[in-house]
Amino acid sequence: MYSISCNIRKGFLATALATVCLALTPSAHAADGSRISIYDGGWENIQINDAIAAFVIETVFDQPTEIVASDVPDMQKQMIAGTMQINMEMWRSLMDPWVTAQLEADKIVDLGPSYERATQGFYVPTYVIKGDASRNIEPLAPDLKTVSQLAGYAKQFRAEAGQPGVWINCIVGWACREPNRVKMVTYGVSDALEPMELPSETDLNGRVRALYAQGKPFVTYYWDPSPLLGELDMTLLAEPAYSEECSAAIDKAVKDWKPGNAASQACAYKTVAIHKFATRQFVDDHPDIAATLRKMNVGTDTVRELAGYMVENEATPEATARHFFEQYPHVWKSWLTDEQVQRVTRKLAM
Repeated sequence: MYSISCNIRKGFLATALATVCLALTPSAHAADGSRISIYDGGWENIQINDAIAAFVIETVFDQPTEIVASDVPDMQKQMIAGTMQINMEMWRSLMDPWVTAQLEADKIVDLGPSYERATQGFYVPTYVIKGDASRNIEPLAPDLKTVSQLAGYAKQFRAEAGQPGVWINCIVGWACREPNRVKMVTYGVSDALEPMELPSETDLNGRVRALYAQGKPFVTYYWDPSPLLGELDMTLLAEPAYSEECSAAIDKAVKDWKPGNAASQACAYKTVAIHKFATRQFVDDHPDIAATLRKMNVGTDTVRELAGYMVENEATPEATARHFFEQYPHVWKSWLTDEQVQRVTRKLAM
């Protein structure tokens, strides 16, 4: 089967991924270029898509794969160098200048959507706005509707009296970190609330779940599809509508980013399809695999269901991929020829 390479940087996924790596990676293994290298950004959806792609590549095409945990700057560097060949979930809206430049230079190729709809933004527990009588929680911010209003609720979002309030940003090493900070400065929120940035998705989810279980007020960046938003009752705070002009203003501020940078304007993230990309060299060397990956679209609702299965059952990405092939044949059979379907079926029977 495919291997998982423990390329952990700046604490990124330090706890969760280290456990997976110890369990699944042969101690003597090192990336040597003989395997097809697939980027793992650390969130459930990409890990599931990676495992599905790796299963297809290994089972159908008899090619070994390696799933490499990395942060965004390193992923970009490796794809340019050709030492990482595939990214199954490129959140292009968070790094559009880089993606556009690489496409124009013919360094990478867009292989189409992995799923058709993804959203992201800033959430609060619904009980912050509406209360929760079953838990004896009073509404602390009944008029809260927008991100920019958060500046007026600093006192409500303090963990301890006398301490500044916080908002939970995306994790260190993700491309959303700087855009989120620019947006919060631009909205005037940064003067009232400070960013909390955790080292892994496991830490982020653990903090959110713990605060929610305690009934405490908090603000967090999050994304959908995700199992957590299906598990907890959260409300997305409104932002000005997305526009290309606004997105360009945020990109400009991020390019020159330093703490405290503001953009000339800020707005919501665009709801987008999440596409997969491969290096041009990989597509040229493996046109048959690239053609199959172009057909591979798991779908937003299916990804959410699979991520929920993975969390609820404490399943590995590999076990979740197997569950997908066993339970969703109506999705994956359209990607493959009859002979390739038979290969997958035989593998599942082993």
